[in-house]
Amino acid sequence: MIVVSDTTPLRHLIMIGRVDLLWMLYESVTVPTAVWKELQAESTPAAVRTWLERAPDWLNIRSPRRPAPANLALGTLDAGEREAIQLAIELEADLLLMDDRDARALALRLLWQISKSVASTCPLGCGRPPWNDIEVVTRRACERRW
Repeated sequence: MIVVSDTTPLRHLIMIGRVDLLWMLYESVTVPTAVWKELQAESTPAAVRTWLERAPDWLNIRSPRRPAPANLALGTLDAGEREAIQLAIELEADLLLMDDRDARALALRLLWQISKSVASTCPLGCGRPPWNDIEVVTRRACERRW
């Protein structure tokens, strides 16, 4: 499963001491370089910056290969949200972790336009999102003996 994260979900999971849930459920998470930079900002809590110094191997940092086309309407988003959406599209991610309602709505619209031809599945949760499916989450947790 390919999972891309924006800043806030990762930051909050680190702050509550449960960032390990991402590894337990998904094995790896990719963050764009803009998110990595946002997590290292001066205003970021020390606990998050300390965690980043020893970031685990399951956290991958990657930049989108191409700039977003101008017609993608990403200009209203911050750099982390913009790159997270770009990377999710580029990697054909199964899941995008993002808290901002407007950014999520834009991501779903863009991915629906890109993947309209896929009838049975839709990336990032069009239809029945796997992250809301308690059976999937429970099964993954049991498989990992969590």
